[in-house]
Amino acid sequence: MSQIDSKVKNVASQNIKYMEFDLKYYDQLIEFYPQNLPRTHTPQGYDYLIEPIKQQGILIVGLVLAIIFGIQYAILFSFLNIGYIISIFIGTIHLYCFFIAKKLFLSTQISYSSFIIRRYFQKDSMMQYFSGDRKFFIAVDTEKDLLVAMTTYDTDFENVLNLPVNETGEVSRVAVRKEYEGRGIASQIMKMVEEHAKKINRKYLFLGKLSSNKHGNKFYQKQGFKLSKISEQRPFIFAILGVQVILMQKVIQ
Repeated sequence: MSQIDSKVKNVASQNIKYMEFDLKYYDQLIEFYPQNLPRTHTPQGYDYLIEPIKQQGILIVGLVLAIIFGIQYAILFSFLNIGYIISIFIGTIHLYCFFIAKKLFLSTQISYSSFIIRRYFQKDSMMQYFSGDRKFFIAVDTEKDLLVAMTTYDTDFENVLNLPVNETGEVSRVAVRKEYEGRGIASQIMKMVEEHAKKINRKYLFLGKLSSNKHGNKFYQKQGFKLSKISEQRPFIFAILGVQVILMQKVIQ
């Protein structure tokens, strides 16, 4: 990074304030969170074919493709030659990878986002929920009075990693507006989470992320999180699309 770029980044970062959530940013949260989730978790093209092969094996996926080809052949063989049928089959695979699968994934993500909002982000109860040991951290651009990043820290969770409950906290996904990425905002929010966790004598942090969020995987590893296990529980659509739920943990004390 050049000295000029570094100065621009530092000036931009000076406008960012880190704090616990304030209800004045509720409307911005409801707008920001559902849009950010699909943007950071969308697999690309052939991932929808490659990942199921990795998980289910080439034989199973190949059998499914053979059945699809057989159905198309049975329907089309009477008025199209084999070359056209193969072309249509290849087109079908690309239609699935670049349109159908993506639509299925995004619809699942939007449904999940709506579930999170209904469960945790109801305006009349969220400040009561995120109180005491539970925290909701945000970053705000003070010049624009704009919520630009968020994450939550929870002590009421399903203990999927069998860690000591009284010594463990769960971090939700760190969401940052696209135009504010690359400024170290997510790292700073994670520092706030760790400082709070240490203050209440927690020794472990864990989180769950989707395998499709490859940028997030690099970020969390950089923060010191390590892969712990692959969750056996995931939506049916995720299983079809080859998306896994990855559980990561970090020792902080």
